[in-house]
Amino acid sequence: MDRPIKWKNGARCAVVISFDVDGESPWILRDPALAERPLHMGMGAYGPKTGMPRILRILDRYDLKCGFFIPGWIVERYPDMAREVLKRGHEIGHHGYCLEQDRQAPRAALQRLGASSGELPPGSSNRAPGDDTLRPHRQR
Repeated sequence: MDRPIKWKNGARCAVVISFDVDGESPWILRDPALAERPLHMGMGAYGPKTGMPRILRILDRYDLKCGFFIPGWIVERYPDMAREVLKRGHEIGHHGYCLEQDRQAPRAALQRLGASSGELPPGSSNRAPGDDTLRPHRQR
């Protein structure tokens, strides 16, 4: 290498950390009737209600920033969670509205995300549901 990369605090590499906060959306996508089943909805709610506060505390403890890929439906259902993610300096990436297989990152879903979270991402990553690749998305 002509010019070695210099990482913060002399680190020898960089690591990307991201989380998918799908909540109840996998069950809703599979069968909308499951929305009426408390067991399924309770299992899905664990991530946004219990897991996210724990994850955010750990990230704060180690002064780490990361990306959270959250379906728009979950952002609407848990707007305080989404606002807390942004307040702590993390990024929210587009992850569909309710995990549908839409790879286009529609403008309407991003606008819903902004309306619910209090901040429209000016440039965000898109992670299509069921896909582990990151694709840059810029709103025009």
